[in-house]
Amino acid sequence: MKVSSLVPTYGRFSLLRETLAFFLMQDHPEKELVILNDGPQPIVCKSPEVRVLNVPPQPNLGVIWEQLRDASTGELLSIWTDDDWYLPWHSSMAHKHITGVAWKPSRSWCCMLRSNDFTLTGNVFESSVTIHREAYYFELKESYGEKFYVQMNALSAKGDLTTTELNWEAPYVFLWDDGGHHDSGVPLNGRTDEERRADWKSQVTDFANGRELTPDFAGASKRFDALVAGTKSKLTPKDWDALKSKLAETTNGFQCAFQS
Repeated sequence: MKVSSLVPTYGRFSLLRETLAFFLMQDHPEKELVILNDGPQPIVCKSPEVRVLNVPPQPNLGVIWEQLRDASTGELLSIWTDDDWYLPWHSSMAHKHITGVAWKPSRSWCCMLRSNDFTLTGNVFESSVTIHREAYYFELKESYGEKFYVQMNALSAKGDLTTTELNWEAPYVFLWDDGGHHDSGVPLNGRTDEERRADWKSQVTDFANGRELTPDFAGASKRFDALVAGTKSKLTPKDWDALKSKLAETTNGFQCAFQS
């Protein structure tokens, strides 16, 4: 089954180049990346596995997720963001383990970016969920944050969200403490979705400026090096070696100077 990775983006072109590299390194053979850009400048990508939707400004992420869903063609829909890290086996692991409506890894790496501190934690993050297309019933049109979490909780309560217990092979890295602003799904300081999004858009200004969207494999490899360096004290020697070996195997053949 094809896995469609769905990515909203606005004003984070350099990070999006890394996201493209993470996608192209996915070892699942049937894949596509669908990007929705509602920034003031269009994004062009010539990769045959990538589709970019350049649209006018959108009111909230709920509307964006619906458009991404409708534009995708995969049987499985994977929620991505343009600032987190997706290891090369993320899509294939979802394809392997999803047995019901939705799946996500039981644990993810959480990275405090400025201190390069990685913690393997319970995966409460929405940006690692994979959902069967026919069961994608999230009510996201009016709101992003609260309704997303309501639906996530409903999936769990009904037994429709399954997880797989993972350790070193957790395929998703959630970034925090990067000094930036976040269009978060969690109500922050009592602000509405629209207020959060307006604040976020005022801070992110890295637009395409006529550049074609190409993969930043060098940037992605630096992220993998940081992950390996930051997890050495968090894993057993056996598991740490397994992580390094898996990354070396799955990045082989790409323009990726993975060093660790």
